[in-house]
Amino acid sequence: MQFTVYSLIAGLVIGAGGGYKVRDLIADSQYVAQLEAERLMLIEAERKNSLLRDQLQSTQSETKTIYRTIVKRIPQDVTEIQRKDSDCNLTSNTERMLQSIINDTISSPK
Repeated sequence: MQFTVYSLIAGLVIGAGGGYKVRDLIADSQYVAQLEAERLMLIEAERKNSLLRDQLQSTQSETKTIYRTIVKRIPQDVTEIQRKDSDCNLTSNTERMLQSIINDTISSPK
């Protein structure tokens, strides 16, 4: 009888310990799955950030080029120094170009 009681107690202890071990393994596997999902989200976010960074650099480069072109063209298009803000001292070629742009914008409906 005593052997049976000890066997039952040992079985309960081993069963309880095994149950806790299984529970810990399940919790660990869920944690690993969660970490893997977060890692995939971070990889996707990094990919999007990389695309946005490339687009930003391209846009900044284009803006610098346009700025340099405008600064370079100002002396050609503005023949006199403006005395006040209402003065518009552009060459006739520049005025024709501006009028052409205005006409193209008005004539082409969106």
